[in-house]
Amino acid sequence: MKATVTKTKISSTNGEHYYRVRIYYGKHIKSKYISLNDLKFWNTPKTIEQKKTNKLNKEILLDRIEALKRQVNSKNYNHQEKKENFFNHIDFVAKNRGGSSIKNFQLYGATKKHLLKYCSNNYNEELMVNDIDYDFCIGFRTYLKNTFSLRSSYNKLSESSQNSYFVRFCVIMNDAVSRGLIDSSPTSKVKAPAIPDKVITYLTLEEISTLHKTNCDNEMLKKAFLFAFYTGLRKGDIESLKWKHLPVINSQTELDLITGKKGVRLTFKLPKQAINLLPARGDGETKIFLGFKYDGYQNEKLRRWILEAGIKKKNIGSHTARHSFAVYHLSKGTPIYTLSKLMAHNSVKTTERSYAQYAKEDLNYALEKAFSHE
Repeated sequence: MKATVTKTKISSTNGEHYYRVRIYYGKHIKSKYISLNDLKFWNTPKTIEQKKTNKLNKEILLDRIEALKRQVNSKNYNHQEKKENFFNHIDFVAKNRGGSSIKNFQLYGATKKHLLKYCSNNYNEELMVNDIDYDFCIGFRTYLKNTFSLRSSYNKLSESSQNSYFVRFCVIMNDAVSRGLIDSSPTSKVKAPAIPDKVITYLTLEEISTLHKTNCDNEMLKKAFLFAFYTGLRKGDIESLKWKHLPVINSQTELDLITGKKGVRLTFKLPKQAINLLPARGDGETKIFLGFKYDGYQNEKLRRWILEAGIKKKNIGSHTARHSFAVYHLSKGTPIYTLSKLMAHNSVKTTERSYAQYAKEDLNYALEKAFSHE
């Protein structure tokens, strides 16, 4: 008799759900359940991003179920839990998950090193995947909180690094479920270390006005930085910006640029303050800020210029102009969803994570505007 594989919808939190798979071998053999809780679905997707997430996760879910059906009905499949060395499993996950980028692969490598370090005092390297339990997960989270960076013997891991390594540990255990090594992930009941609110350095409109009046050793640097404040462009976009990206339509200079990791098209009319910073127009393939590139030398000039303007804020860099653009817009009541589009973020969640604390929402005005015609 062939085993049957069925899925059941399980309610989760935050308006989401996931699926649990049941492998039924017949009435004389105990069924096996696999929780696919690493694939979350929105109950009622409202945004394009949520709809995309549901669509992508559905494709992954169906692929996993089909693969599981082939696996459980193969002649060599044993319905009992498979045994596999925990660190061999990590290598498998790192190879498959880390293939998306060098940085991601390195993060899995660093996670493995921390797990080895944690296990050296508490477990042995012959640890099997199904030996990982709730106590192991709690212990590893505590270890991350108290350990030091792999590169330093005196700098403790930052909260963001703790979160990053623990999240990858969760992925490792979720993939163990998908591979049929365990029935459910012990990390599902353990919260990852929290990431504190990001503190950013930004300049006020008054400070930007002061910079306009303050001389800079490099005039191109001054214009590029101020142009970024009025447009919100990333430093990479500023460095590569060409005249073809600033077409003149009906006597109005506009921005038309493909930007960001996912190639988002950004189009809007340039404010006059940004237009006034532009040099004489060249041909389409000519860079606007010709020969300019942010590097250590230029960043030092940037900091010196800002200090000469009487501004004594720390951690000033090329991205400060973009941060200032975002905070200024929010202070003027620009909705965070609109700001997300202006900044060409891949998701409004990215904007919220960095800037939601600076939003100045007038709730009385919002209600008055909504019901003024009733």
